[in-house]
Amino acid sequence: TAYDGRVPGWGQRLQREGVTVESIGKLHYRDADAPTGFDRQHLPTHVWKGIGQVWGSVRDPMPETMGRSPLYDEMGAGESDYNRYDVQVAQRAAGWLGEHANDASPWVLFVGLVAPHFPLVVPQRFLDAYPPDAMPMPKLRPQLGHVRHPWVERQARHMDHDAVMGDDARRRLAIASYHALTTFLDEQVGTVLAALDAHGLREDTLVIFTGDNGMNMGHHGLYGKGNASFPLNMYDTSVKVPMIMSQPGAVAQGAVNRDLLSHYDLLPTLLARVGLADAVPAGLPGRSFARLLGVDAPAPAPNDLVVSIYDEYGPVRMIRTHDWKYVHRYPYGPHELYHLAEDPDETHNLIHEAAQQPRIRALKGELDDWFLRHVDPRIDGAREPVTGKGQLGLAGVAARGAPAFADDWRYLSDTPDARR
Repeated sequence: TAYDGRVPGWGQRLQREGVTVESIGKLHYRDADAPTGFDRQHLPTHVWKGIGQVWGSVRDPMPETMGRSPLYDEMGAGESDYNRYDVQVAQRAAGWLGEHANDASPWVLFVGLVAPHFPLVVPQRFLDAYPPDAMPMPKLRPQLGHVRHPWVERQARHMDHDAVMGDDARRRLAIASYHALTTFLDEQVGTVLAALDAHGLREDTLVIFTGDNGMNMGHHGLYGKGNASFPLNMYDTSVKVPMIMSQPGAVAQGAVNRDLLSHYDLLPTLLARVGLADAVPAGLPGRSFARLLGVDAPAPAPNDLVVSIYDEYGPVRMIRTHDWKYVHRYPYGPHELYHLAEDPDETHNLIHEAAQQPRIRALKGELDDWFLRHVDPRIDGAREPVTGKGQLGLAGVAARGAPAFADDWRYLSDTPDARR
């Protein structure tokens, strides 16, 4: 369900300590009125009607096809509403920095940009840097003999984005447009960084750039993220996100750190960065990486299993180490095990290999233990089936008998003719 502030996040923790916390741009929360940890929201966008429309939700029975997807009707050179919105967000953020340049107390500003989200439309000058004919085709394509998981193949019958692309020329245009949108995004970030420089804030401000999901651009025959398949997938191309941190004089420039970090780690890190390390609540899953930001903090004890990610759209959980990934789907499977050190593209599922059963048991035990420690059982929906177009409210006993998921499912329209 869309975040509504009932579970306190990093914003609320900072607010309690008197830190100014504001946002500019996309949040994708329930609505602007929910107490989500911001003193003020500028130009916010939130999920549709507080629910959103999860096209790839679990269905029982799964319909054969949703019909033709319109996501790729618009592609290539142009200017979308999202492009214009991102420019507006970046300019507003630059203005905000000027207004708060002389603040005596610390502040945190969250800037939410949409690109490179669909539609794959971008101004021509950005696309010029990525000639479509020069774009490499994605790996693991079914057209070249890659055998998809049976559940990915089943999803493709329902919602085959790759087939909608049509031909390789349009696939290359899609990839070029995605790269161009990323460069467009870089320019908007540059607008914000230039404002920091202009107001003398650069050396006093920690900048963290990250994203909320990865993106398959034809990888595994998928276009989209974790909900581009049913059951939901945990491919690295879906779940890995950028994490770039910058502050001259505090963060080593040009350094690459290969620690396994998670967004869970941001809350304790942000609190430590503003001198509030003692305010981190006990029992939270994240661990501070403030030591990487020039903050005097002890290094954590060695532990390879530091990232555990679960997908909010359904009962899919993953544990990933540097070398291995285990994916467990409650209650029906299928489960997966990948040796990432030798199979970084996740092509060989080792879940049924006899030699790997001890490893699977160990990883499953770590996964269960982590969630037992960190998940509130009152709102744990891991063993509830996902149905309809999305989650309506809290799952588990906290729902107090109310349905957690929409019973109906419709696509693109609420008209009877759109129902399938």
